[in-house]
Amino acid sequence: MYKRADAMVFQTPDAKKYFSGPRYKRITKTIIPNPVKPDLPEHVFEKDCHRFISACRLYEQKNIPMMIEAVRLLIEKGISCTLDIYGEGPLRSKLERMVQGYGLSKYIHLNHFTKEIHYEMTHGAAFVISSDYEGISNSMLEALCIGIPVIATDCPVGGARMYIKDGVNGYLVPCNNVCQLAEKMERVLVNREESEKIGMKAKELKNDLETNKIIQKWKSLVRYMIGAPDLAAPRG
Repeated sequence: MYKRADAMVFQTPDAKKYFSGPRYKRITKTIIPNPVKPDLPEHVFEKDCHRFISACRLYEQKNIPMMIEAVRLLIEKGISCTLDIYGEGPLRSKLERMVQGYGLSKYIHLNHFTKEIHYEMTHGAAFVISSDYEGISNSMLEALCIGIPVIATDCPVGGARMYIKDGVNGYLVPCNNVCQLAEKMERVLVNREESEKIGMKAKELKNDLETNKIIQKWKSLVRYMIGAPDLAAPRG
């Protein structure tokens, strides 16, 4: 299909790099992210909150066992915490058995999908994403804009690193590194002052992802492609 395309739109710079060779030279390429909902609630900072939240499809790509293993390490270390995972998928039974096998049913809850996920995000210590690969996770963007600290794997194709600066407006960990994930989760619980600042900083992304601003990027691309004389090539 790309052979017939005049323009290609990507969500991340890493995805765009896949199409940087000579055969794609004639194609206009730009990066346009998804917008976030304008009416997202705001995170409620609670000093004594020890609840982690995740929302994802229950598929291999999401590497949910990494989160479960991280919680296991924290509990074994004597650190009080819980993990609420919201989502549907074919791995539910397997994950439930894993949780039960570790004796973590008291701490890890595999919840069904909820339309109230944004409300749930407002009452948590951090939002956790442990994907092996991901474009831009919409739930990650929403969590950042809500203001809950986000801990995400720095996975291909670079969606997390595009928006999260480690230790500034969120936390990044290497893929499949359970120990580092557990360390960042512990850091959120122990250093609550830092966590609050990181959540506040993350909310600044909301301004960049407003629906009208994203629509304007699409309009600019279309006008450029039809030859509007007042527009330069789209950036990104």
